[in-house]
Parts: sequence; C-alpha cells; structure tokens
Amino acid sequence: MCLFVVFSSVNNHNQTIVFATALVSKENEDTYVWLLEQILEAVERKPPVSVITDGDLAVKNAIHRIFPNARHMLCAWHLLHNAISIVAIPDLMLYLKKCMLDDIEVSRFDEIWNEMVTKFGLEENNWIKELYDKRNLWATTLTRGNFFARIRTTSRCEALHSHMGRFVHSRCNLTGFVQQFQMCLTYFCFSEVETDFESKYDHFVMQTSLRSFEKSIILRS
Repeated sequence: MCLFVVFSSVNNHNQTIVFATALVSKENEDTYVWLLEQILEAVERKPPVSVITDGDLAVKNAIHRIFPNARHMLCAWHLLHNAISIVAIPDLMLYLKKCMLDDIEVSRFDEIWNEMVTKFGLEENNWIKELYDKRNLWATTLTRGNFFARIRTTSRCEALHSHMGRFVHSRCNLTGFVQQFQMCLTYFCFSEVETDFESKYDHFVMQTSLRSFEKSIILRS
C-alpha cells in the first residue's frame, strides 16, 4: 500500500493550491526528510516561513531538521478533535477554544487554562499536560506576529481529498490515479487563471462606504 502525501497552501485569491505531492511506501521521519529536501531543492533552497501539520511526530521532526527556521503550528481541528475523544468532557471545548483562538495576553491565557484545569480536575491528565507544554505551537497568544495566511487547520487538505473524489475512484490503478489526479490539478490551475482574469478586468468590489476613496487608491496603484 502507498501513502499519498500532499503539500498545499493558498494563493493571493485564498484558493487552495498544490505545490508538491508524493507517493510513499513508508510514513516515517526519514521519508519526510527526503521529501522536504526535494521540495527545498525545487524552490531553490528557499524554505517556507510557516508550516501547519496534524501533529504527526515524524513530520514534526523532519520539519525541524530541514526547515529549522520555519514557524510550525499544529492543526486546530485535530487538537480539538483529540480533546473530544481523549478527555471526553463537552464543556472543556469552550475553554480550549478560548485558549486556542482568542487573541489575548499571556497572563489571561494562563488564567483561563488554570481555571479549566481546576474546574474539570485535570491536574494529573497527561494529555492536558503535554498540550500545555506545546502551547507555543497552537495558541494564538503565542503565535501572533507570524504569517500563516489565516490558516489554522489542515482542512484545506481534507477539502482537496473530497474534491479528488470527483476524479479518482477506488478501482483506479496507480497509473490511472496519477492521470486522474493530474486532471484534478488542471482544474485548480484553471480556477486560478480564471480568478486572475476576473480580478484584472472585472468591476471593482468596494469594501466600505468610501467608494470614491477606494476607487482612487485602486486606480493609483
């Protein structure tokens, strides 16, 4: 069985783009190190500013080895999903979301976290302890000032997988899969070209009531 790995991001229209894919036979650290090295070579040794992953340890270690200066963030959706399945306290989510998503001061973050731990008796919960130790990888309070293109989750990859279902079915062999996936990428490329054209030649979309002011800025730029 082969694993299909997708490296994706967003373009200037906030559309999903795929800049690298790979079929691998093993999902371990050495495999990801090799993949990231190939990507680094393809982009002329210019590493990414930031990376978002689902928290897989092999991926994390590979990122630290190949992109040591990239800011690494953990996927918010996966963390919340794990909290539901591991801790299994519904009201806990309100506190976790505040700690994770609210742009608050560090002191306020610690207040909310300590209140949550005390209220639900999680002082000895190992998963909660480990989550707090990794807070600089998921808390907005500790990641602000870093560029993530407004992405907090790996859900764009999940959406890509769903979209691939329009082109790829379970009966595809390896050759057919590659051909069908290429059709999927062609669709994404066409959408980007189409949006580029519309942004250049369509009517301006004003964002405030100051239409004349906005239009003058656009024309000058």
